[in-house]
Amino acid sequence: MGRYSFDWQPQLFFANAPGPGAFRATAGPRLIVRKTGDSLVATLTPETESFVLQSLYQSKAVAKGVAPEFILGLLNSKFLTFLYQRSEFGQKGRVLAQMRKGHLDQLPVPRLKLSKAFDRERHDVLVELVRGRLKGGHELELQIDTLVYGLYGLNEEEIALIEGE
Repeated sequence: MGRYSFDWQPQLFFANAPGPGAFRATAGPRLIVRKTGDSLVATLTPETESFVLQSLYQSKAVAKGVAPEFILGLLNSKFLTFLYQRSEFGQKGRVLAQMRKGHLDQLPVPRLKLSKAFDRERHDVLVELVRGRLKGGHELELQIDTLVYGLYGLNEEEIALIEGE
């Protein structure tokens, strides 16, 4: 699992493992976030049946009308990683850093009114950029970050600080 990628192919699977440790396959797209590391790393699972291990957080729905790709773009942005690393729970540079669910819950998410054309357009543009990135379009990351900066209303000085990291 990496930023915008989920390609885990298990070599061995104990489908009939006894007890609470048994793996369960789930189907449908889910937003997943890596628990370990000093930066935010997120992706979407495939629509087919897959396994998500305990080292990842997962969520099916975020909010009504909000595409999971929108949240994915925010989570993988330079801005939210910048905020996370400098927050009271950030662990920049720590080898065994581990994020807690409460840390994710505290990250700010722009409040868009999707019934308004301007906000709907910004949502939809980010979703399309992220979908392109999920297909391997690495060159779209700059556009994604630029759009995220706009969603949070950052000025040139604030953007330069983040980009200088």
